[in-house]
Amino acid sequence: MEKDARANASETGSNLRMPASCLAVPALVKALDDPDFYVRDGAARAIAAIGPPPAAAVPRLVRMLDDPDSWWPREAAVKALGGEAGGLLPALITTLHKTTNVVTESALRNAIVRYTPKGMADEVTSQVVALLRKDNDWFRQKILLELLKAMKTKAGSAAAQLQTMIRGAGNDKSKKDYLQGILEAVGGKS
Repeated sequence: MEKDARANASETGSNLRMPASCLAVPALVKALDDPDFYVRDGAARAIAAIGPPPAAAVPRLVRMLDDPDSWWPREAAVKALGGEAGGLLPALITTLHKTTNVVTESALRNAIVRYTPKGMADEVTSQVVALLRKDNDWFRQKILLELLKAMKTKAGSAAAQLQTMIRGAGNDKSKKDYLQGILEAVGGKS
């Protein structure tokens, strides 16, 4: 029964609006550490509905990006981080690179694209290119390549890495075509 009460409380919290929601914030922050993923999910969604997350919630929300139990809390954490995500771009990119869930991947990619300040696009591109160089797993590379495409990254360092990957694709025509498409999307030439 206690589990249901916690889940219902966090679900109810997601319907709160300011200023009544201010009273719920400490309990919601605590609920981000709950062992039940439904409770963590509801708490993160409630924090997202309230507005910018309180400072005490940010580290917990970042940990939730790697939630082992379900994609729901991961997606809710991305939404709750909102504008704070700009300062957490390296953590978001690393988490995106490690994810195996399509919904989480989409939520993270959208957050990275949305919250990358114009002046940081080159820095984000550099981090993505560095991860591409280190990882030979095609599935994970595709996740990062789709991020470059979604960001409308300008060619620069991404183009050089893409050209290297195209040359390294050998006789794999579908991989070459995919990489070529990404290269063209970022404005590079083969």
